Amino acid sequence: MSENIKTEEKAGVSQKSRYASLIEACEMGSESGAEEVLKLLRQRDDLLDALKGLAGQIQLGKLNIRKDFSLINAHAVATKAIYKAEGK
Repeated sequence: MSENIKTEEKAGVSQKSRYASLIEACEMGSESGAEEVLKLLRQRDDLLDALKGLAGQIQLGKLNIRKDFSLINAHAVATKAIYKAEGK
């Protein structure tokens, strides 16, 4: 499956349309794990919104690199995850 995802990314297929296709395939199928896959895919957007909220609340300009290193690092990790999730 990961090879298909890489091929789709190279072809310019958006991540949202890929997830929409997975959801549609799961809804039409009758496999026992389909419900769990659907649940995880739907929660993805909630988690992405939470990360965006976290990153937006961290004001990097007001932080001290020595005192607030962990918070600065959390911002960097959250931002990287956001960009990855959005396909940037």
